[in-house]
Amino acid sequence: MTMHSNWQEHRFTILLGLILLFILGWPLASLSTYPLLTQLVGSGLLMAILISAVQATGPGPRWRRILSVMGTGIVVLNLTAYATNSIQWELGFYVLTLVFLGTVAVLTIQHLMQSRRADNDTLAAALCAYAVLVLLWADAYSLVETVANGSFSYSGATVDVPQVMHFGFGDSMMSIYYSFVTITTLGYGDVLPVTALARALAALQAFFGQAFVAILVARLVGLQIAASLTVDESLSS
Repeated sequence: MTMHSNWQEHRFTILLGLILLFILGWPLASLSTYPLLTQLVGSGLLMAILISAVQATGPGPRWRRILSVMGTGIVVLNLTAYATNSIQWELGFYVLTLVFLGTVAVLTIQHLMQSRRADNDTLAAALCAYAVLVLLWADAYSLVETVANGSFSYSGATVDVPQVMHFGFGDSMMSIYYSFVTITTLGYGDVLPVTALARALAALQAFFGQAFVAILVARLVGLQIAASLTVDESLSS
């Protein structure tokens, strides 16, 4: 088996691992007393996700080129926004990241719907799609908070997590945390949307999160039943 075919077989597993590393990497990197080091580690993990996402979800050379250009732009905007502390660059980063993650989510879900068997990489693709939706909404919350400061209220006592939606930067854990809590409808109540747009986003995420799980389970069960019937038919013939 060649390296390329190995990659193709496990591409969503690799992407899922990088996303989980990214989510855990931010709080671990933030333990450093050097903010620049935290940002560089976070940006490096983000770049690894972008590269992996391009290779995993790009259905052809054209799509890979488009995703690659967007991914390069995201990294440049992220580092420029951090270096200049400019809201304009930050907004550009959020918008482009939103488009990129939305595209990756759609392509991953399309792959799931076209799969003909429920193997390990199909399961990894399902988890990838769910995790990408978490990052997508975390980015959207940060965009809303940047455009309309005060869109969220923080009532919980947070010692090590800054009370701000700031996805993709050194204090990005709050946005990822709130996105996870919302998509799972856990609802601790320590972060609350207080504007109409923020509340609409939270409601949509809760709806899509539950709908995605329901549709995904039905799809995987259908694939498993189809595979079992195929095996039974081959044994009986």
